[in-house]
Amino acid sequence: MYSKEEEKEIKLEFWQKFNEYCRKHPKLKRQKVPFVLHNTGINHVDLKFDVGREWIRVAIEVNHRNEARRLDVYEYVEAFKVILEQDLENVIWNFAFIRENGQEVGRGYVEKTGVDYLNPPDWPEIFRFMVDNMIILQQNFFEIRDTLKQQLRSVM
Repeated sequence: MYSKEEEKEIKLEFWQKFNEYCRKHPKLKRQKVPFVLHNTGINHVDLKFDVGREWIRVAIEVNHRNEARRLDVYEYVEAFKVILEQDLENVIWNFAFIRENGQEVGRGYVEKTGVDYLNPPDWPEIFRFMVDNMIILQQNFFEIRDTLKQQLRSVM
C-alpha cells in the first residue's frame, strides 16, 4: 500500500499526465480549456471526472446543498436523459448518489471498473475512457444547456 504522501504524489502525477494527454488529443489540442466541468453556466450542475482505486466515472452532477432544490434540478436534468445518453453506454442515474466525502448529490454517469488511478500502467486506458466519454457528455450537455437553463430560471 501507499503512504498518504506517496498517494498524493501519484495522484498529482496522474492529473499532470492527464493534462498532457488532453493537450495531445486530436479533438482537444486546439482548445485552451478542453472541458467545461464546473463552468457549465448552470449553478449546481457540473460535469465531473471521478477517480477511485477500483473505478473511473464521467458524470453530470447536481450538487445543490438544499435537498429539495437538488432533487428539483435533478428532475429537470434527468428529463433530458435521452439526449444526455446519446452515444454513451450504460449510463447510471442516481438521484441520491453518495460521494466519498459523504455529500449526497444527483448524478448521471458512466463508469469503468477494474482500473486504479494509482497504477500507472492503467493510465492510458483510464485517460481514453475519461476523454472519450467526457467529449460526448459535454457535447450532449451543450445541446440541452440553454433550454435547461431557461426552464430552471422559470421555476427557481
